[in-house]
Amino acid sequence: TTSTAIKIKLTKHGALARKKTADGRNKWVKVAPRIQLRAIGTRPDRSHLAEIRFHPLKGPVRSELVDWSLMLAEKKTDLKARLATLGYEWPQDKAISDAIWIKLVSSRPKREFIIVSTPGWHANGFALPGRFFSPDATAVPVIIDPNSVEHVGAFLTGEGVLRDWQQTVGKLARKSSPLCVAISAALAAPLLRKLNMDSFAINWFGT
Repeated sequence: TTSTAIKIKLTKHGALARKKTADGRNKWVKVAPRIQLRAIGTRPDRSHLAEIRFHPLKGPVRSELVDWSLMLAEKKTDLKARLATLGYEWPQDKAISDAIWIKLVSSRPKREFIIVSTPGWHANGFALPGRFFSPDATAVPVIIDPNSVEHVGAFLTGEGVLRDWQQTVGKLARKSSPLCVAISAALAAPLLRKLNMDSFAINWFGT
């Protein structure tokens, strides 16, 4: 039996294979954990990526971004090894494993995304780590590359009160003009593109 003869279905509940049961009926049987080609992405240079969503041995479902070139038949071993390193458990039966790979790389999901290296205005929306804001509900979402060399600090959010703001930030602001500039710059930066003005960066170092 060749891998191409095995019927595979990739679902949120796992990879299913069409098998004949003892009573002679054909049923879909789970043969591997969940794995799906979730979306196809592009970079500004028009190179393509694949977002593969899978369930690892331990932990919750996760996604991995890979260059589209890894979907080539010549790269089958590389792609399998990369996902296995991240915890995906391929079936030991090579025919079933190959059939899952064929189904995965031949998928063409409707979901798309654009990946960029920095936050800011992209296309017709504004991208932040984990969020994309656009007045167009049908706009292709823009995400920030987590492996970008242009690192961005994590946004910490939570409930706060005005008194805490006045006692901490307000007190520092009265003593430190750079902090006032930093707050103003953070609020103004997203608006510069709309005003046809160039963006800028401010760096401070030391105590």
